[in-house]
Amino acid sequence: MAVPNAASGRERFLVALINKAVTEYESGHTDLGQLVNDIESLIDSLEEGSDVSWVNALGHEWLSLEIVNALTLDEGRSELTQGEQNDVDRTIERLKPLLDLGEATSKAHPVGDSDRGRRSG
Repeated sequence: MAVPNAASGRERFLVALINKAVTEYESGHTDLGQLVNDIESLIDSLEEGSDVSWVNALGHEWLSLEIVNALTLDEGRSELTQGEQNDVDRTIERLKPLLDLGEATSKAHPVGDSDRGRRSG
């Protein structure tokens, strides 16, 4: 499932912002907490008038990120474990097709070993 073909200009703009947030996270410019907050606020903005199944799919992937972030914060850690980082990476890979605007900017950005252990929140 990708961005619905009938997506409005507003929806496409919000999806572009989610893509930007993901790119910022993958490049190490923001942490998981910021990514989770950005995606949550943008999904909240999408919910009004958007394709329900698509927004629900986005929300499902956001929740996976939020769970990892919450567990890390609850345990008082600022770094993700390797397993948590793997979970985040897999979730981002599942999220990307949902954010596909059919443009080169939505292509996957591989996460290398040097990006592991990013701060969580």
